[in-house]
Amino acid sequence: MPFRLVATIFLVGLCYIFVRVATLGHNFDKPIEGWFKNLVIGSAYKYLSALVILVCGIRSTKTELTDFDYSYYLGKNYKETTVIPKYVSTYVSNHTAWVDILMLLSFYRPAFAAKQSLKKVTFFGTLVQALGCILIARGGTQEERD
Repeated sequence: MPFRLVATIFLVGLCYIFVRVATLGHNFDKPIEGWFKNLVIGSAYKYLSALVILVCGIRSTKTELTDFDYSYYLGKNYKETTVIPKYVSTYVSNHTAWVDILMLLSFYRPAFAAKQSLKKVTFFGTLVQALGCILIARGGTQEERD
């Protein structure tokens, strides 16, 4: 357990240093876009999160796509008229542990909806901004939430 913890901290620190150096001069007022985000930042997250998963001894499980009958919501003949997209633009999931986030990063490189206070946390603030996360204020008045 201590080795895994130290290795995880080391790899997250390595990811932070890489992202910090790669984004020198970027003030994050606007998100990183284009090939730089996909190739440089995305690859850093993908491979370093896969290393953390490997070091922690976590194995991924095989997933299967299952179909659900949406005819109650979409009508009887929705399958005949629905065009299924080639790529999925949004994954909706609720993570139960920090490992879930790493698994998603290693396979899909998504951006997350994270709480706004995470922006101020050392290391993670830079990492979530470089990933392009949507920062949401979870507390405060109704006006602040809107």
